[in-house]
Order: sequence, then C-alpha cells, then structure tokens
Amino acid sequence: MKGINFKDEMINAVISGKKTMTRRIIKPQPKFCDGYENDLQRCENILEIKPRYKVGETLYIKETYGIFHDRIFFKYFNPSVKYELGIEWKSKLFMPEKYARFFIKITSIKVERFQDISVKDCYKEGIYELPNNRFDIPMYLNGLKHRENLVEMFKSPKEAFADLIDKINGKGTWKNNPYVFVYEFNLVIL
Repeated sequence: MKGINFKDEMINAVISGKKTMTRRIIKPQPKFCDGYENDLQRCENILEIKPRYKVGETLYIKETYGIFHDRIFFKYFNPSVKYELGIEWKSKLFMPEKYARFFIKITSIKVERFQDISVKDCYKEGIYELPNNRFDIPMYLNGLKHRENLVEMFKSPKEAFADLIDKINGKGTWKNNPYVFVYEFNLVIL
C-alpha cells in the first residue's frame, strides 16, 4: 500500500471530514495539456503522464511518530510526549504502513492548474468560513497556523487556498500556476 503525506493541520482536516481533496504538482510539468485539463485520459495520452495514485486505490496517511516501549505515539496529537517520555520523533516520510491509523480511498482524479480551482473545491481542500464571525464580511481560514500560533484570515476561499499552497509548496507556487493532479478521496476504516 502506498502512503501519502499531508501537513499536520491537514491530517486533522482529513480525519474530521473537512478535507476530501488534495492537489499534487505534476512532475515534469506538461507542455501541451491546455484544453484537456478535465479530460485526464486525453491529457495522459498526449503527455504520457501518469498519476501517482489511481481511482479505487487505498492509501495510508503518513504521520510523524515515535516509539516508546513498543507503543506508538503520533506527534500531532501528542506533542508534549517528547518531553514527558523522551521520545525521539521519526520523520513521517519514512513511516511504515504497519503504524498507520488513517486511510483514504481515491474516488476521482482530474488534471487542472492551481488557479483553476473552484470555490466548491476550495472547501473540499479544507478551506472554511470563520465561524461566529463578528465582521461585516465573510472571512475564510485555511487551517494553518502562522506567526506565534495565530491563524490568518482571508477575504475569499481562493485567497485562503492560495496562501495554503504557497505555505506547502513554497512561495510563488500559486503565481506560477503549475498543472496538478486533483485527487478526491474518502476517509476509510480498515
């Protein structure tokens, strides 16, 4: 079974059902996919690109973890354990499937550019409106903590998503607008 990485805050969004879609940059970038973004089969034939994951495939979510006396701890939900028990955190990049506790199943795949995301898909990516808003206009959050553990608010779902993408993939990613595989998924229990 293949694993998939998410930022820690995004893992929480996945397991709470707020995030049901993820975009992954296509490498190498297609040169002649314009006009076929929503037709994955046609885009694949032209460019010989293959998505890393397939529809129907189940993936395990990789998490930063530690082991103490044969017991597994996960950093995102137990950050103080490192200090209490002296656990050394291991990189999520190398987390084996046997330690996985969360799984997703790919339900659809398409190709598009980052900036072509719809507002509906922003919500599927984990963007949400600020609850109990005291402002006169709606404000949106992307779930990531910024300076000093504060959250940043945005005027639109797309603005919140653009910030999320630049935080995950590096500043300027949104502006460069690369092609991405758009994976829609469901959380599953194994």
